[in-house]
Amino acid sequence: MTNIIVQNLLKLNLGCWDRPLPTMNGWINIDRVYVPGVDLVEDSRYLRSIKNGSVDVIYASHILDQFMKWEYQSALKRWHEVLKEHGELYISVPDFEMIARWYRKTGKLEDLQGLLHGGQDHAGWVRYRSWDYNTLEMDLMDAGFPSGGIQRYDWQHTEFAVRDDYSQAYLPHMDTKNGLLMSLNVKAIK
Repeated sequence: MTNIIVQNLLKLNLGCWDRPLPTMNGWINIDRVYVPGVDLVEDSRYLRSIKNGSVDVIYASHILDQFMKWEYQSALKRWHEVLKEHGELYISVPDFEMIARWYRKTGKLEDLQGLLHGGQDHAGWVRYRSWDYNTLEMDLMDAGFPSGGIQRYDWQHTEFAVRDDYSQAYLPHMDTKNGLLMSLNVKAIK
């Protein structure tokens, strides 16, 4: 793999797959495989072609859980490295607290299989880890983010709300008014 030095990066959309964010708004859509809309084919765990301290914003929706234990921890540290001082990481993962709540409420395990294990329709679409707020906060602090800069965010009040992705996952499906948000959406400031 050739190291491409990308300069003047502003915003990275990691693991974008087929749901890119508008490049005219400064987003660089990154995935490890090319599909239409991907601007840079790059492994989001390593970001080898991205300079340290060069990124203002990282958006990573339901990608961290697709890394194994030793991979996700180093990925969080790498994301911290590439962010500028005061740069922002917006991360979304399945919310285990909400998964448990839904199961206790309905007893419907089948509703939760994708949130727990991924779609499994290709080799990379498997979930290896689950988080609640406290465990994600601890992992972010271990990666170098200060505890005072970590908080939940509301996907509806972000510029990437235009992208229908798993950060907006509700059960019952698409019931944003009465359903449970199944995604743990957390913002961490470097």
